[in-house]
Amino acid sequence: MSRNDSRKEELQHQLQTLNVLEAELKSLKPDAKVYNAIPTSLKAPLISHAHGQKALFPNLDANSALKDVQKRKVLLANLQQFE
Repeated sequence: MSRNDSRKEELQHQLQTLNVLEAELKSLKPDAKVYNAIPTSLKAPLISHAHGQKALFPNLDANSALKDVQKRKVLLANLQQFE
C-alpha cells in the first residue's frame, strides 16, 4: 500500500469515527454532559478512561460537542479533497 493510499484510508477512518460520534451525540438528551475527547496538548490535564483513551474536561454539553464534531467533519472533508 502506498503512502497516499494509507493517508486516504486514515482520513476515511477518521470520517467514519466522526460519523459515529455525531450519531451518538444526536441521540443524547439535550442537557447531557460529555467528555471532550479531542486531541489536546501534552500539557493539558488529561484523565484516562475506557479503552485507554484520554479525556479533557470540562464536560461539554451535548449540543456544543455535536457542533464541534460537525466542524471537524467539514475540515476532514476539505482535507480529503486535496488527497
